[in-house]
Amino acid sequence: RFFLKHQLVVDYSDFSVHTSAVCPENLSVSDCDFFVPMGLGFDYYGLPVLPIIQGENQIVTMADTGASFNIIAKQTVNDNGFECHYLEETDSISGIGGTETEAEDAIVSFKLMTLTGDEVSAAEISRRCQFKVTPHYPYTLPQGRCDKNGYPLPPVEAIVSSPFMAKEGWILDFGAGIIYRRKQSALLKEAV
Repeated sequence: RFFLKHQLVVDYSDFSVHTSAVCPENLSVSDCDFFVPMGLGFDYYGLPVLPIIQGENQIVTMADTGASFNIIAKQTVNDNGFECHYLEETDSISGIGGTETEAEDAIVSFKLMTLTGDEVSAAEISRRCQFKVTPHYPYTLPQGRCDKNGYPLPPVEAIVSSPFMAKEGWILDFGAGIIYRRKQSALLKEAV
């Protein structure tokens, strides 16, 4: 809420926090490897969420600037057929609200897709990284929360962490209301 209230940008491409200066209309989606509007997440969840794609299935994932590791629910992995290689380690983690839960370490493959408005683009970005697999969803909405068509909202089934977003060079612009990563060619063009 602090970042949103003050219209700040968490810029993992240069490891800074600053005020928003981007107008979404002036940011070409074609200059981005990855682009997701925050509006739907804030409207429905009050959180910056984005979709992770597995096959034909889309799951709700939170971009959590305070998370130390990626988290995904075991049910999500099993129900959606995620490619998942479990490691030998299990530990206890503190989740949202400070609740302790057991978690298995696993390497999970997933895809990010660019969203523009209500459209999902064909540009898929495949990723493979370490997740903590927990026995329950990281965040469940209060009973009765529905979308604009009256359908119950799905729970937040996964969390992507600050270390992941930093490695990927994401920009979470709470002022402009977008999460994105610029293409290297666009960055070079700006530098010239």
